[in-house]
Amino acid sequence: MKRIIVLFVMVSMYHIVLFGQRKYEMVIEKTDGSEVVIKTEDISRTYFREISEGGGNDNQGGGNDNQGGNDSGQIDNALVGVWHCVVYETNSYYTMGWKFDADGNCYYDEWGNSRNEGEWDVPGSWSISNDQLFITWTDEEGSDIETYSYSLSNNNTTLILTQISKNGYTKTYEFTRQ
Repeated sequence: MKRIIVLFVMVSMYHIVLFGQRKYEMVIEKTDGSEVVIKTEDISRTYFREISEGGGNDNQGGGNDNQGGNDSGQIDNALVGVWHCVVYETNSYYTMGWKFDADGNCYYDEWGNSRNEGEWDVPGSWSISNDQLFITWTDEEGSDIETYSYSLSNNNTTLILTQISKNGYTKTYEFTRQ
């Protein structure tokens, strides 16, 4: 009887080890019969969001697929959040920050010794297309669009923004998620 119990325990432990070695992937089955397959190690978070009245986030023509080839005017959910970058100049430094909301609104600000983070004085809107980030600022003088190329680290904690100016001047900043 003891041998049977020991054998049963050993077989159970063997199965536990085997199941611990398995790798999984997330599969999303769509109503059109197609599937989207994502490795679990590539997922930083999953969630649902409400579709705005304009639609366009349903991944069926005009949606955001978050795979780098996004349609114009879409949102990359990996950018949503608050990002900071410390900029060092000759004898001083300051912090610049971006806040990207899931509704397409964004805010930019800079903090030095006399200002505190969180004031977010400069509002705008944002969208992406083909790994480019477009920021639209609107004030009493009209609208201006800034263009950045962007890339995210594998774990979505570092954002590299390279500003593409109209005169060809570029500047690159490295932001961290807050």
